[in-house]
Amino acid sequence: MDSMNNNSTRRGANRRKSYTIDFKLKTLDLLGTLKEPKSKKLWVKVAERRGISKSLVVKWNKDRRKIQEQLALNKIKKNKGTAKPTRQRRQLVSGKVQGEKFPLAAQRVVVEFKLRRAKGCKISKLWLKKKMKEKIAVCYGKEQAEKFKASNNWFQRFKMRHGIAFRKRSNKKSAQQMMGGRLSNVSIET
Repeated sequence: MDSMNNNSTRRGANRRKSYTIDFKLKTLDLLGTLKEPKSKKLWVKVAERRGISKSLVVKWNKDRRKIQEQLALNKIKKNKGTAKPTRQRRQLVSGKVQGEKFPLAAQRVVVEFKLRRAKGCKISKLWLKKKMKEKIAVCYGKEQAEKFKASNNWFQRFKMRHGIAFRKRSNKKSAQQMMGGRLSNVSIET
């Protein structure tokens, strides 16, 4: 298979393969040269020759125009492969990238988080979830606060969005105090 990108370190790599635009266009050209009148076996022939599944050939044929546009764009921008000029976030079914549902409440929670962190107070996952629910009730009403489910997924995304990282627990401080205490008990005589 010429010009096929395969990342074998990925889990399931033997099934999932990434094909370049050139490979797709060559497959579609082969499909065009073998055109027989309405033969369903044509898809299978092309798929066998190129070493791919029939469904990929059908899918690429449907998206022929998009593939050609992508090739033209890649020539202009000097990109290679199927990569688009800029990386795009995952899109929802509606086609829009989903932002935060409660940006005002989130902003207030982050400010309170920073103030509390500056004081040196402990902050837990539960504290953040409760505060978020409180702020939603204040900013958007109790009805919205009741609908809000502070799931683990929400929490992870919230931390990523706002650059929050919890401090790791360690016994370094107590160990240093113990060592300091021992050293202070030892007197050095000259």
